[in-house]
Amino acid sequence: MNPIQTIVNASPIPFNIYDKKTNERLFSGKKFEELLGYTADELNAFAKKKMIEIVHPDDLEKSASMDGELNASKEGEHVEKVIRLRHKKGNYLYFQIYCSVYERDESGKMASCLGFATNITEQIELQDKLKQATDVIHQMQYSNSHELRGPVSNIIGLVKMLDSTGFMFEHQRNLVKTLCKTVHQLDKVIHNINDLGNSAQQEPEEPVVV
Repeated sequence: MNPIQTIVNASPIPFNIYDKKTNERLFSGKKFEELLGYTADELNAFAKKKMIEIVHPDDLEKSASMDGELNASKEGEHVEKVIRLRHKKGNYLYFQIYCSVYERDESGKMASCLGFATNITEQIELQDKLKQATDVIHQMQYSNSHELRGPVSNIIGLVKMLDSTGFMFEHQRNLVKTLCKTVHQLDKVIHNINDLGNSAQQEPEEPVVV
């Protein structure tokens, strides 16, 4: 077996070398086949059509731009994209694709390219769940600021006015003091939720290379 093919087969990361004149996979490991559920022959057929049949429609333009970027790349540089590929079952998986020029022809144009693909579907899904949770916090913050904070401030003002009057009996004053303490506790909770929303909004998100 060719030494390169041996390395490709042993790699835990999907690893392909493409002939850019024919779009054939010169070397490819089984990991890519396992991740997407296709046979080697099926993936070879897709490769000849530049994977158009399994690339997500919204990522076709991004995928098509890779050859131009690789041709313009310098020695040692690589092109990095996040592209969705369709699993044989029909669902799409997110892959972080790293490609570099493997060989160039006499004119300096790319003759073959080396590609690695890392399945980042789980990370993307977790990132989406985090965003949804943050959106809920922001909505709570908005509700606190606009729907609760105003009425609570009004109650605090009224309680202060009642507390300053001199015609109440002692038990009435005790009730006002209890109300004052309770409304201030509620106001503190509102501020804490707003602070939590501000903290969530300020925390930097891990960038996903596209």
